Amino acid sequence: MRITIASACFGILALFAFASQAAHAERWVQISPEDQHLWYDADSVRPGANGLITVWMSEGPTRTIPGPDGKTIYPTYSVIDCRARTAGSKISFDLGEALQPYDPRSSMGELITKLCSFQSAKG
Repeated sequence: MRITIASACFGILALFAFASQAAHAERWVQISPEDQHLWYDADSVRPGANGLITVWMSEGPTRTIPGPDGKTIYPTYSVIDCRARTAGSKISFDLGEALQPYDPRSSMGELITKLCSFQSAKG
């Protein structure tokens, strides 16, 4: 029993050490000067199959942000579908929820256009 608990603790510590090292490679970019509440980690943009892109999104220029109620706000792992020009959280997408369309003039619409134009230029 003690070996199992010790193994679990070691695994959690190893995961934490790995995750904290990855945090140093982040490069948060503001999507639009008009909207200061939507940022993405430029180093996390990953093109995938079928025109999908994954990216970490945040409400500010750092990984965690203190919320108005004192609770910490964390970034969201998001999916962008370049074919349909839609986006949403990865967890919702994995649960079968539809990605949402965005006005091309909105901050999220600008990000979709920007990241999808990079993907189409590469492929």
